Amino acid sequence: MGDLAKGTAGFVGRPSAAARYGVAVLAVALFVTIKLLLAQTSILQSPFLLLSAAVMVAAWFGGLGPGLLATALATVAGDYFFWSPFGSFTGPNLNALPLALFALQGVLISSLAQALRSATTRAESSALEAKSHQAALQESERRFRSLVQNSSDVITVVDAGGTISYVSPAVERVTGYPPEELVGKSVFDHVHSDDLEQGRRMFAEIWSQPGIHPPFEFRVPHKDGSWRHSEFLINNLLEDPSVGGVVINQRDITERKEAEEALSQSEERYRAVVEQSAEGLYLVDTVTKRILETNPALQSMLGYTADELRGIGLHEIVAHDRETVEANVERTLREGKRFIRERKYLRKDGSVVEVEIAASAIDYGGKRIICAAIRDITERKGTEEALRRSFGSLLALYEAGQILGSSLERDEIGLRLLEFTERISGLEAAILSLGDEQGRMSGWRGVGSEEVLAAVRERPEVRSAVDEVSKGGRARTIELRRLPNTEAQTALTGVFVPLRARGRVVGVLGAYGPPGLAEKASIETLSSFATQAASALENARLYEELAERERELRDLVERMMATQEEERRRVAYEVHDGFTQTAAAAYRRLALFAEHRPPRSARDREELEDAIDLVRRTVGEARRVIANLRPTTLDDFGLATAIRMQAEELRAEGYETIYEETLGEARLPATLETALFRVAQEALTNVRKHAQTDRVRIAVGLRDGTVRLEVSDRGRGFAPAEAKQEAGPGERVGLSSMRERIALLGGALEIRSEPGSGTSVVAEVPLVATGEGVYDGK
Repeated sequence: MGDLAKGTAGFVGRPSAAARYGVAVLAVALFVTIKLLLAQTSILQSPFLLLSAAVMVAAWFGGLGPGLLATALATVAGDYFFWSPFGSFTGPNLNALPLALFALQGVLISSLAQALRSATTRAESSALEAKSHQAALQESERRFRSLVQNSSDVITVVDAGGTISYVSPAVERVTGYPPEELVGKSVFDHVHSDDLEQGRRMFAEIWSQPGIHPPFEFRVPHKDGSWRHSEFLINNLLEDPSVGGVVINQRDITERKEAEEALSQSEERYRAVVEQSAEGLYLVDTVTKRILETNPALQSMLGYTADELRGIGLHEIVAHDRETVEANVERTLREGKRFIRERKYLRKDGSVVEVEIAASAIDYGGKRIICAAIRDITERKGTEEALRRSFGSLLALYEAGQILGSSLERDEIGLRLLEFTERISGLEAAILSLGDEQGRMSGWRGVGSEEVLAAVRERPEVRSAVDEVSKGGRARTIELRRLPNTEAQTALTGVFVPLRARGRVVGVLGAYGPPGLAEKASIETLSSFATQAASALENARLYEELAERERELRDLVERMMATQEEERRRVAYEVHDGFTQTAAAAYRRLALFAEHRPPRSARDREELEDAIDLVRRTVGEARRVIANLRPTTLDDFGLATAIRMQAEELRAEGYETIYEETLGEARLPATLETALFRVAQEALTNVRKHAQTDRVRIAVGLRDGTVRLEVSDRGRGFAPAEAKQEAGPGERVGLSSMRERIALLGGALEIRSEPGSGTSVVAEVPLVATGEGVYDGK
């Protein structure tokens, strides 16, 4: 039956339906053939028996459908072959009852065969599934047993009384005891005496609470007499019938504990080295930029306690901008190690300490941090600074003798003196006070910290020291306590030395800096500077008196020119507001009159149009006169644009005009712009009147601090020497006016001309001679 079921299952499992129904046809055909061979000897019912067997085979192998097909085929075959007359399905001798019984028998056989086949298949499938589950269970049990027996951890089962009921083979590797020596003994027999009381309390709690409990550590004995550290994880399964005990998972952590102990000792040695190190050490979080740990040397160096430094931002102790600090952190992380050289750190009291720093990126607590070591180099820097000052003093004294003696500018002498003073003294600030005509001293120039300069000017002791030095002519030293509103955190020393010239004190040099400024060498150096500067300042004063007279003359000229321009402006306004407005009104009235009352005759119309045109030209001429008197373009847009407008007017009049300029939109001093514009205006007027040409070139620009204007034409030219004698009064006035304007500004005007070769008018004026500043080109 089992083989038949396997065969059937294998056959039924085939995908082709034709094969299953083919079984039915073949079975019927086979049994019909057998019956035909035995028909002469068989009894009457033998066909039914044989064909029933065919139906049974077809139903069993093919299923219910093929079985029913076999029944139908067998019925037809029985009727055709075995009843008389043969081959007739409707003959009179046909016995329907046997056929019906046979068909019913076939259906019953097919149904029973199908039911039996399905039951057999299900039973066989259940048996196979049960066998598969049993094999899987056996494999799982084998695997679990292998894991338990080969596990590095010791698995122990203890009953409710604390007796060991099972222990895995790993116990021999961990403790040296074979499992059979431990089974049946109390679990407390293998706990260190120091841990026994705690162990009993813990197990009492474990037995009372089912489930998994937190891990803990105990010492357990080894068979060799030593004690091993173990970690225990316990699961109370007393209520589980399959276990009925407490399962203990024991892991040997002796090596880990020894490593931890070694690490702890190493950390203690490292901490001792760190705490006794003379260098400041700290750890900084690279994400938050906050300090994690520091050593006593750093705490002492910066004046903080360990708790104050822990968590403080790196930017709060480094006296550099945030961008530089961030860049050094990123570079150290990228390179792993970085020698950052010298830096400045901030103490708790706000003072600055010079340090040398080296930093490395290390792993700490599972993340990347930076370990930095800094060394205080303030003393070394002080020595270097003293040497630098000494050398700077000698060099500055040499330079001062050359520079102060070669300058006649009072400002330059004063500023140079302050620069030299600042170079050699390492000071916070310096002030040069000069006396007025009554001998009163007042601060003239200063260098250094603006806050310190502002603070010391208001101190009574400073004013008293300056007055004392100016009257007595001897150096004076004072000490200034902490100044308000300044960054200076310690006291400043003030040194005051006199500036003597021709037997009198002309000024006082005040220097403010560290206490070293009051040393004899520093005072002597400052006095040497003051002596050289006093002589130079006296020479500069005499030179300034002469220059002042020249400036007064220049101011007078400028005021005169300004008066002329103001008069032109006034006349222009009067012409504009009076004559021009009247002429414009007359023009509009005549135009309206012509529009509303046109003359009847052509002659009257012509005369009226001539009158209107005359008035229109009068208005235009008046506006041109106003523009020439004071062009608004010059005031609004500057010289370059104003001359360009002149050139465009020439083009509109039919002149071939070339205009070149390199000033752009930059402005020159107003006096210079006005003078050059008037020269260009006069020169272009002469071109219109006398040149007899239509080709004109205008060029204006700035080069090497000099403004140059040139107006040239290709006209008939003239002889300048003869022109002075032959020219009319107006012409002489025009040429003279141009020369005077330029000469008064410290420039020169040149007229180049020959008969038949055209004329060139060139004006050059240095900017420094105008007294109004310098070119502000943009």
